[in-house]
This record gives sequence, structure tokens and C-alpha cells, in this order.
Amino acid sequence: MATSDAHKQATIRYASKTYKRVPLDLRREDYTRLQEAAAATSLSVNGYIKAAIAEKISRDSIRSAAPDAEGPAAPAAEPEPSSQKTKNYTPDLQRLLTDARYQLDIMDIYGQEQTQRLLDQARSK
Repeated sequence: MATSDAHKQATIRYASKTYKRVPLDLRREDYTRLQEAAAATSLSVNGYIKAAIAEKISRDSIRSAAPDAEGPAAPAAEPEPSSQKTKNYTPDLQRLLTDARYQLDIMDIYGQEQTQRLLDQARSK
């Protein structure tokens, strides 16, 4: 079925109001790696990029939810008692048992000893 000019124009207006285009320049070899990674997960390149962005935003929001989360270049501070760290953010213990990336994120936020205590707590439930 042919699309009318009015329908095409309406689609263009909708897209311009709803979406923001973000140009991305990659080296050819990086684009090839991106295509291979996307294909390995059965996603389009666009879908793979969107999923990677969503994962990064989620991971960063977990770090920023911890009251003492700092960037990687920040100097090491005296560790706070664990009760102060968990006042505003409580890790998902079930996810902690099954998701290795989540474990690493929690370890970045809380440190190795507190993460081990959280894992022990999750296993005991």
C-alpha cells in the first residue's frame, strides 16, 4: 500500500518531536566489533547501543545512590560504618547472588569486606 505525502509528513513531524538523533562516529574496526557483538546477542546495532547505554546509566545510578560514592579519581577516604552506607540504599540481595556485574558494582560502592558480608547475608536467606 502506498503511503500518502500527508502520512509521510506526519511521521516526520512525530519523529522530530519524539526522538533526538545522536550521530556517532566509529573507526571501521570498532564498528565491525560492534556489529559482531550485536549479532552475538541477536540485537541490531542500534538496539545493542541503546542496551549498552541503559546498562551504563543503571550502573552509574547504583553508584550515585550510595551516599559515599565518588568518581574513580577521588582519594580514598576512611570507610564509614556499614550501617551509614546502607541507610539510603539497600542492595538487592537476590540479584547480588546471581549477577556478577552487579556484584562488582556493589563492591565498588561498599568495598570487598562489606560486599562479602552482603553475599553471606543473601546466602543465609
